[in-house]
Amino acid sequence: MDDAKAVEAFRLAAEKGDARSQFALGIACSHGIGGLESDREKAAGYYRLAAEQGLPDAEYAMGVACHQGDGVAENRAEAAEWFRKAAGHGHAEAARSLAEMFWSGDGMPQDKKEAARWFRTAAEKGDVSAQSNLGLLCYCGEGVQEDKKAAEKWFRKAAEKNDAKACYYLSRILFLGEGCEPDREKALEYCRRAAEQGHVGAQFNLGLMHCVGEGLPVDKALAARWYEAAAKQGHVEAMFDLGRLYFAGDGVEKNGKKALDCFRSAAESGLARAQTLLGALYEQGRLVEKDRDAAEAWYKKAAGQGDRKAMKLLKRLLKEKLGSESADTERSQAEDKSVAKPPEASGADN
Repeated sequence: MDDAKAVEAFRLAAEKGDARSQFALGIACSHGIGGLESDREKAAGYYRLAAEQGLPDAEYAMGVACHQGDGVAENRAEAAEWFRKAAGHGHAEAARSLAEMFWSGDGMPQDKKEAARWFRTAAEKGDVSAQSNLGLLCYCGEGVQEDKKAAEKWFRKAAEKNDAKACYYLSRILFLGEGCEPDREKALEYCRRAAEQGHVGAQFNLGLMHCVGEGLPVDKALAARWYEAAAKQGHVEAMFDLGRLYFAGDGVEKNGKKALDCFRSAAESGLARAQTLLGALYEQGRLVEKDRDAAEAWYKKAAGQGDRKAMKLLKRLLKEKLGSESADTERSQAEDKSVAKPPEASGADN
């Protein structure tokens, strides 16, 4: 049967009240299948007909439509009700969507315990994202009691399906031996799997491990590659560490401009040690023109975050500045005193 014939068959059955045919016709209308033009309002109408008969897939579809305002007016409260109905009928994605709404307080009061309850419902039905999220809640003790062993279980389930977040957190658990025996070889494997999928935390950790030789041989070139991948996603620590490699020419070709760009980006993003280093570069005139005022400004930013090194450097800089200003004042006063007084008038000619 071709698409057009299938759509016609669904239409005939939908007119007789068949819920599954109504849902299928809604999908056809939504995506413009079988010669139909895409019509989201008509699709939502068919979803509603099927949902009102208790079809879980249609209830979930109505939840999504109401949440996104897709073919119907956006209505978070109605979306939550449809998700709840579908979840009650065993729909895993609906349970996870409801959990996410409770977790973020999206259209309802935030309730982490309810979020955890619905994440568990979805996770037990095999929803990978819910398994990963439930693992994180167990790991951090949010909405549930902290339980590293339970976290490891749920992360492992999701990681078996290659979920990047689960792979990342499982690598941390295995590396540190939290709730299980340490296994650095497996930790590295999961960290690499997460990094290759673009998980920014895993990319940074992999760069760090290659840089310091933690669990694998030192390879600064690989470290730079992973730092750069994380830095492109805005990871501030990775940006700073990449700058250090460019500054030293360690694993990459030495490049002062790239190093400075990295340091400045990290400093402007609020990393205290990058602010301290940038201040030192301005004070010393390395990579930039010497500028003690700029140095002072960056030291103050870092010191304001409690950076002890910045506090020490700022104190010294201000002391030197005060001493310099005092010396200038004394010099100016001495010069004023040394100016000869004009001769007094001694006669008419004068």
